[in-house]
Amino acid sequence: PVSPSPRLRASWWDESGASLVHSMGNHLVRASTLRLVRADQGRGDIDLGAMLRIGGGRIGFVVKHLHEPDLTADGMRLASFDRQVRVGAAYLPHPGMLTLNAALDADLTTTPTVFGNARHLSGGAELWIDRRLALRGGVSLNTVDALRRSFSAGASAAIQKGIFFDAQL
Repeated sequence: PVSPSPRLRASWWDESGASLVHSMGNHLVRASTLRLVRADQGRGDIDLGAMLRIGGGRIGFVVKHLHEPDLTADGMRLASFDRQVRVGAAYLPHPGMLTLNAALDADLTTTPTVFGNARHLSGGAELWIDRRLALRGGVSLNTVDALRRSFSAGASAAIQKGIFFDAQL
């Protein structure tokens, strides 16, 4: 006789959250997301962020998983949400016949993943022509362990006011 195979349990978790955004004048925005992460038990978490606008420039930061919750199921660790900190800057000039937007952002913390440690540096640019056609491209690379570069490109075309056709790679 063949013995029955051991019972396998699927691992899952659920997240629910609410975001709050507060503009503080014309130049500063702060935001937070209060989140409940649940598997066998529930854990509370919070993300915090802020953005400062100076002319066409934007500077921002975000802290994710402030409380670093761990989730377990049947006494085994399912997932750990390590604190992540990211900063960024962007330039978005007033739209004209030709408008070039650019952004750069970077992780300040290292995050363990199944592919190894990750700490990303990313940048991109977008060229708008007469506010009807946009061409964009970007690059992201890991700055610890394996380099793991990724590239992206895309375009948008206005079909009519407020309706765009988008494509990306």
